[in-house]
Amino acid sequence: MAIATRRVPSRLPSSALTVQFPPLRDHQRQLYAARQRFNVWVCHRRLGKTTLALYMLIADAYSNHRPRPRYGYLAPLYRQGKVIAWDLLKHLTRPLPGTKINEAELRVDLTGDRRIQIFGADNPDALRGLYLDGAVFDEYAQMRPRIWSEVVRPALADRQGWATFIGTPMGHNHFYDLYQQAQGDAGWHTACYRASDTGILPQEELDAARQVMAPEQYAQEFECSFESALVGSYYGAYLDTAREEQRITRVPHDPSVPVHVAFDLGVSDATAMWFLQVVGRMIHVIDYLEASDHGLEWYAKVIKE
Repeated sequence: MAIATRRVPSRLPSSALTVQFPPLRDHQRQLYAARQRFNVWVCHRRLGKTTLALYMLIADAYSNHRPRPRYGYLAPLYRQGKVIAWDLLKHLTRPLPGTKINEAELRVDLTGDRRIQIFGADNPDALRGLYLDGAVFDEYAQMRPRIWSEVVRPALADRQGWATFIGTPMGHNHFYDLYQQAQGDAGWHTACYRASDTGILPQEELDAARQVMAPEQYAQEFECSFESALVGSYYGAYLDTAREEQRITRVPHDPSVPVHVAFDLGVSDATAMWFLQVVGRMIHVIDYLEASDHGLEWYAKVIKE
């Protein structure tokens, strides 16, 4: 973990406020203090990541002295954000002087024309045209990746805003890719908190959960394993074994052999394309493409290229 460079305030940073903010757990304080402009935090279930996310948004809103600060909390679904974060956001901000709550827009207006709003990644266009001083992606693994690259990242540009991604793994998807890339970037902070390390949940509770959960489920949800296969997948266990035995490697494209394309067509979710070559008795997977919100003509163009 990076060396802590920020002081964690015990009160919201404004001389006009006297309301004591609820204390954070040790691991939450560590993350708050160590964060950079961009952060990727892999967290086990019940770690308190949503509470930490809202704390950061509120504390930063009050320490921001630019005109009309704007902050966003993003959940995979708008309704999910309402269920998970909205009541807690109201609970934390209602005692603060000058707070105005907008139920219709899941928005809290704070003193000094500061604003925090709940958004759903299922409607990215709702964020287009907005500027943001900071944003938290809660369970980014369950979102379409374009919500970050096409919508939120540009919204942070003119205010040099920050972004934090918090979630539990869901295999080797875009959350995994972002976590891997961020570890090699000095402008990013990464952290991984497993239930076996934090001690937040009692061991007897973890043992009880292990008894009713599949091993893959437990490893993913409580031990933050990106390697766990999807429960019920036909070849997941074989792929895990092949990966452990280092039998998965890179294979070059052979120009003399035809390329086959296998599709998993998506309508409300992503479309996946596997590019394969049959070389002797082996099947070489030479490329993979996953994309959303494109028509069939776009995929046809990709194949021709």
